[in-house]
Amino acid sequence: MGFSRIDNGHHIDVDSGIEYQSTWCFCKNNNIELNDLLVLSTAKRSGVSHYKSCPIEFERARKIYGDFVYMYPVEWLEESFLTRDR
Repeated sequence: MGFSRIDNGHHIDVDSGIEYQSTWCFCKNNNIELNDLLVLSTAKRSGVSHYKSCPIEFERARKIYGDFVYMYPVEWLEESFLTRDR
């Protein structure tokens, strides 16, 4: 499995074509707020594929979060977190 960068926090699995986003990117693109731990625990509980291979591009953020953060399938993020309040 390999990922290709689309944008900061947004990648695509080159084998399956599934798009993945970090929580930060998803929240920024949809103007919402989510807790990283909530998203991670929901993904684990749901059996959703998630990978800690999304590189953090900004030095200041790397000091806080480390070199990589989790990313999740965009379709799952939309189904799980956009349909709740809309």
